[in-house]
Amino acid sequence: RFRRRIVPWAEDIAVERHDYLLDWRRGERALRYCHYIDDEEHAELVDAAGLPVIDDFRADGGLNRYTVLRREAAERG
Repeated sequence: RFRRRIVPWAEDIAVERHDYLLDWRRGERALRYCHYIDDEEHAELVDAAGLPVIDDFRADGGLNRYTVLRREAAERG
């Protein structure tokens, strides 16, 4: 859906795989940075957080994935 909005990065900018610059077309030129997280990277991020997943769902026509993690409250002594 957004492929036609991808703007090439300047050659001197270091970017990672799945980093995109999009022309947001809001009146004057507006650029938006986006990073696509595939299922493998998502699993790595969730695992690295070390927190339980409370909810995981897609919205916005399936374009966005939302994952809710929970950190347990620290016990007070």
